[in-house]
Amino acid sequence: MKFAEKRKHQRIEFEQSDLRLSIQLLDYPEDHSPSGIYPRNISRGGLKIQITEKIPMGCKVGVALFSINKSDWIAKITGKVVRTEETQQKDLSKIYGIAVQFDEILDDSIISSNQNSPE
Repeated sequence: MKFAEKRKHQRIEFEQSDLRLSIQLLDYPEDHSPSGIYPRNISRGGLKIQITEKIPMGCKVGVALFSINKSDWIAKITGKVVRTEETQQKDLSKIYGIAVQFDEILDDSIISSNQNSPE
């Protein structure tokens, strides 16, 4: 049985892009910036990360996107956490899959111009 694709925007894997990111948790005191962030994929409408810190559903986040080819940020956008998945690692530590939905749609050129070409 084949399922229909429900996503509105094509995703690219961070490993296939020149993008890097930083995140601030805007609902936390003093705009907390978590560590241990492992970006997974991004689309015009949101992104998925793995992180070592649990972030509650609905938490507002600020995302700054950087290109490794440029010295400055290329986009700053806000969003909210819409899904969390907890996974226990072999060493019994936990890692969390977090989905962030952007408040605005990213311009397509931000993602497409930073996507690596297949070799």
